Amino acid sequence: MASLENNNSEIINSRSVKLSIGAILFSVTSFAVSTTAVPSLITTIARDLNVDFALLGYLVMIQFSFFFLVAFLGGWVGERFNITPRFFVASGMLISAATLMSGAFINSFSLFLVWAIPLGVGGGLVEAFASVMVSDYEKSGSSKLLNLSQLFYCVGAIAAPGVVSLILYMGKSWRTIFVIFSIFVLFVYLVFITLTQKRSPQACSQESQSETKTLSLGKDIFFYLLAFVLISYVTVESVFACWTAAFFESKFHSTPRIAAIALSIFWIGVIAGRAVASIVPHKHSLWPSMFTGIIIFLGATSFACFVETKPAMFVIIFLCGLGAGPLWPVTVAISRDARNSARFTSSIIGIGAIGVVIGVALGGAILKRLGTSQLFPILAAGVAILCIATVLASIKYKQEKRFPGSAEPQLRKESE
Repeated sequence: MASLENNNSEIINSRSVKLSIGAILFSVTSFAVSTTAVPSLITTIARDLNVDFALLGYLVMIQFSFFFLVAFLGGWVGERFNITPRFFVASGMLISAATLMSGAFINSFSLFLVWAIPLGVGGGLVEAFASVMVSDYEKSGSSKLLNLSQLFYCVGAIAAPGVVSLILYMGKSWRTIFVIFSIFVLFVYLVFITLTQKRSPQACSQESQSETKTLSLGKDIFFYLLAFVLISYVTVESVFACWTAAFFESKFHSTPRIAAIALSIFWIGVIAGRAVASIVPHKHSLWPSMFTGIIIFLGATSFACFVETKPAMFVIIFLCGLGAGPLWPVTVAISRDARNSARFTSSIIGIGAIGVVIGVALGGAILKRLGTSQLFPILAAGVAILCIATVLASIKYKQEKRFPGSAEPQLRKESE
């Protein structure tokens, strides 16, 4: 056993593997660029096509609905036909690049709705299976690499709107931006296929076994618990991402520029939270990081219910991001650590994407029907539900670790 761990350590520290991991992380940046392209241009496109920009919210819903389908079903397809996560990621980037390029030639709202389908498919393949690839290099009981991968996502999510702003300032069309983003994603694809290994060390070791352990997700209690945890988190995060700026404009009568700064502060907090989680000791990077983040998130959203000044709210928004930062990557790391199954992990990620659709609709309904005063009380309630779901998931996880025979479903061995 000791020699095996030493061999794995040598493999992970080799230069080729470091380049491979770097290329995988770079692919997550390309996903962030492709998925934030439309939100960054939504008002510009709506004005050019002479449609209400609120209607383009349907585009986001379609995009992430297909993200969910692809990520959820992709694990089963890969398992059934022996398709590697690397192939899925590469295919996803090609689909995203082609979709962004074609977006430069669209002239109607209805075509944009159809266009959202391959955009969601490409994004689902990249995000879900790049995360699976990263987790193959993760040490047991750790989420450090997955937190690092989501830092790369944040880089793309922050940089893309900045690039959009600069190019529009230069007087270029949104169609030109789609072409530039398409070329960038294609460049990342070339880096990815050049530097990544066809099989990760963990995947190779799994294939060397004569028997494969598979899981029936429909009977797995832990699957439902962890899926609910991720849906709860993504829903709350999506409300923040989509409606923080609108909240500041409505409650504090802020200018659009100041409201945009508030949203940036949230993402800076997310980056800080993920950066901290990526450097904590391995033994503290799963459940301790998860519960620390939730406590900070719950405390911040609860305090926000009583804050009436803009400077104090800026601090609260940062703390919300700080607490929220590690929650997505740690949840994914827990799913991989618990089941060591690409199908299980990609399905959890896919189901989590439903939270985007819920969050976009929920935040708008709260602000429209209940007003800004009810936004943070409802968000605090959402984080409280997330906390309860996480406690239940942690109890089930620890029970299985303590009594392996209690896992549901039982691992059944199947000969190929």
